[in-house]
Amino acid sequence: MQIQATARPQYLEIIAITDSVTAPKLIRVMDVLANELERNSPRDVLIEVRAQSRDIPLFEIFEILAHAIKRPISHTKIAYVVTGRPLPGITRFYADIAAKRGLKIKFFSDRREALNWLGVDEKSIAA
Repeated sequence: MQIQATARPQYLEIIAITDSVTAPKLIRVMDVLANELERNSPRDVLIEVRAQSRDIPLFEIFEILAHAIKRPISHTKIAYVVTGRPLPGITRFYADIAAKRGLKIKFFSDRREALNWLGVDEKSIAA
């Protein structure tokens, strides 16, 4: 899996490219996010995961969230963009579970919508 983190003027961008989405891979993304937030001032985050895989099982979501809340990413506004496959219908449920654990996350299939939700200035959004 390739992970690229870039500090943009208004947000932190993390792009992960992988053939499949698994709990260990998403935990690695959360670790990269936490490390970047420690190096940069806390800010809003855009995570884009590009993968062709099926939906991640619910029990793995709990594993990922349990790991994430141990890292300094609580109360960070995270826009999570799913590309390469349809946005799973259960993502709202995932976001609700995350919110109950102190993580503010919303799932998107469109990058522009995700950046708008983060409040990124429209002029800063590349086409």
